[in-house]
Amino acid sequence: MFQINLNVTKDPKTWSNDGVLCYFDPVSKRLRKKTPEETVRQKILSFLTQKMEIPTDAISVEVPVCHFVPGKRGRIDILVNGYDNLPLLVVECKAPQIHITIETYEQVDYYAELLGAPFAAVTNGHVFQLDYWDDSLQRYQEVSQLPSYHTLCTKIGLKSEDYLPVKYQRTPFDQLCSDQAYNNAQKNQYYVGQDTPRSLVPFIINLAECLLDPSTRCTGFPNADFRLIADQGIRYTAFGDAGGGTFSGPYRTLMVDVNGNTKLIGFSIFSLIKSTNDPHWGTRKGASSLVVSIDDKEKHHMSLELTLDTYALQQRNEVRIWHGGRMAVSNIGSVKQQEVLDYVFTHAPYLKGADGKVALGTLKNDHLFTMSDSDIQDLLGRLIQYALLRDELRYIKKQQYMMQKIKD
Repeated sequence: MFQINLNVTKDPKTWSNDGVLCYFDPVSKRLRKKTPEETVRQKILSFLTQKMEIPTDAISVEVPVCHFVPGKRGRIDILVNGYDNLPLLVVECKAPQIHITIETYEQVDYYAELLGAPFAAVTNGHVFQLDYWDDSLQRYQEVSQLPSYHTLCTKIGLKSEDYLPVKYQRTPFDQLCSDQAYNNAQKNQYYVGQDTPRSLVPFIINLAECLLDPSTRCTGFPNADFRLIADQGIRYTAFGDAGGGTFSGPYRTLMVDVNGNTKLIGFSIFSLIKSTNDPHWGTRKGASSLVVSIDDKEKHHMSLELTLDTYALQQRNEVRIWHGGRMAVSNIGSVKQQEVLDYVFTHAPYLKGADGKVALGTLKNDHLFTMSDSDIQDLLGRLIQYALLRDELRYIKKQQYMMQKIKD
């Protein structure tokens, strides 16, 4: 049994959100409320990556058991994968005041056996026991020495996944207009809608691939009232819209400080499925949408879905992105567009365009965009400001709605 003295391990950095202290989970790239058990988990994640040399990309957190065994309940605190994403190690985390008992060992061994993981570990931050499956005894046995990730894999005859950084392959600028780029974006990448004007496609591909390319980082926002803490790269997640749709995939994730509150803002571009007389969607075009999401602690939602087919106005090689203020509030319905515009322009006058609409930025599509481009950062900053103000107004409308219900 390994005795881990986490008191000598530096506490993970905390971030404040509405007065609640949170950790930034480097695995899921989410804010997680600080609790005794979460503190143990974040410290153990550091232990796994630093002491056992386990690549972050090989780790998952809060994995439902039903993903592996349909119908089975429970969540795995930490799951480490080996070669070809085969389950390798299951870790159960308990709060420091919880004593590790035989029932705790049996629980983690049960999860590991369900998944076919050859290793299982349990910890409360003081005790760390690592077991391996002994075929001859047909049960899990304690490991006597702390192994590395490579040793874990080779001990059972698996290759250790290298998880070497893979350079994101972007479409060369001179090929953005090609049929191949169009077909890939429409069918394989899913960020160009079937009915999106062909003239707009090179711009959408350029912007979508800019968001997905980790080789450059956002460094700040001009004119913004909030501060960039860090560009956290790509996170795979899903957000739903008011109509019941789901936008699932990779999001460029930026951590920002808004008046002392830490928020995670996500950006991605998705295509909408074209439908005709669909029972749910009715008849709609296959458009391309820019999605902006916001995380608060462990809650996350989509704040803005901007249809580029409508709100990206192209003139030669310049594309102006704007919005008319359309917004819905769950359980309430649509808010008058002028009310949205008045609220936004009162709090962020710089977002008001000459036409009285929300001005989100203008990009010259004459080069491959990068996250460090000043006009890209201006666009992202404006989108964040607009999304935050829309959330503020949503909250106000919900409060007004609840007060009215109480009066009625």
